[in-house]
Amino acid sequence: LVIEPHPDDFMSCFSTLSRIRRHNPDCKIYDYYACPCTEDPKNYNHIEDHRKVLKLLNIEEICGHHPRNGWIDDYKQKFRDEIFALREKITPDIIFCSSRHDFHQDHRAIAECVETIFRGQSTILGYEVMRSVMPDFKPNLFFKIEKEDYDLKMKAINMYKSQVKNRFFFKTDKYSAQMIMRGIQIETMYAEA
Repeated sequence: LVIEPHPDDFMSCFSTLSRIRRHNPDCKIYDYYACPCTEDPKNYNHIEDHRKVLKLLNIEEICGHHPRNGWIDDYKQKFRDEIFALREKITPDIIFCSSRHDFHQDHRAIAECVETIFRGQSTILGYEVMRSVMPDFKPNLFFKIEKEDYDLKMKAINMYKSQVKNRFFFKTDKYSAQMIMRGIQIETMYAEA
């Protein structure tokens, strides 16, 4: 289960999911995002882009309650109730979500709620959102990324037309640099942390 604060945050672990999908083609992968950010005109067609990217890995979208961007803190109990119901329905083995070590309040709130609801039941992996990760994010798990998973991630990034056009950080060269830097740390070409 991938739990995203916003429908593009999971790009930080996209190649890891691609690798999981390649090695386990029958594995069910679900995606839940908390806030679509549609109030921002720069996000025009953002949800449609996200759905196209999910199809690349045959990930099933689960819709939930969607507060405005920046307001998840005010809806934490409702969000916890929703993901508790989701936990009972699909009982995921692994959860990918944003990290508590993130400047964005929505990312921290989601991480806190996920840890509250899924602790003791699922393995929880906090991914780094490149633009907002705090300096105290110290990864203790790295996924070696193979070339085909790297290439698929670069394709997926370019499918987010609204983000590539409007966001400085949402570019293939930025994500590539991050993956190379993480790869250096474990002596491989590409990695995600």
